[in-house]
Amino acid sequence: MSPDLFADAKTKTYQLDLRASRDFGELPGGPLGVAVGLDVRHESVQLDPVTGTDKADVIGLGFSAYSGYRRLYAVFGEVLAPLSKTFELSAALRADEYTTVGGSITPKLAFKWTPNRTWALRGSFAEGFRAPSVAESGDGGLSAFTRVRDPVRCDAGVQSACAPATLAIVTSPNPALEPETSRSTTLGMIFEPLVHTTVSREVWQ
Repeated sequence: MSPDLFADAKTKTYQLDLRASRDFGELPGGPLGVAVGLDVRHESVQLDPVTGTDKADVIGLGFSAYSGYRRLYAVFGEVLAPLSKTFELSAALRADEYTTVGGSITPKLAFKWTPNRTWALRGSFAEGFRAPSVAESGDGGLSAFTRVRDPVRCDAGVQSACAPATLAIVTSPNPALEPETSRSTTLGMIFEPLVHTTVSREVWQ
């Protein structure tokens, strides 16, 4: 009645990750810390359709297949500057370049003020960048069926919405997808009355 079904999927990642750090000079609060790094990565995805779905030999069986690859080149650096015994600043910068969506430069600035061993105040501002994955922007697609119940319409008195209904799901990658970007700001307070007791309060946007 049904053929033997199997799926073949391969995901490969080749990565070179180099990092280095050291201290320079002497500031009122301690040495200036500097860190730099390099990241090179190749990612590929190959998901063949389940046996029988590529030719619709099995009625009602969903379809899923994806393929694609991308390369990433990134450089980044960070500086930690203890300007005094109680106040330190840090700054970071990262540059990414994807073969699929181009590049971006994302910064981060942060501070920490520790007036005494019990209290500390910290905050940061950062930008974020996320490139679409291979499955989101490559070739392929997915089709499937699911059963759902509509609680909103059912509670409103629509009886036909109370019974589970069969819905078709179809998704497709989009090579024109743009990267996701973000900006975040944080501010927090740390209270440490005892050596092994810490209470913190953070707000973020």
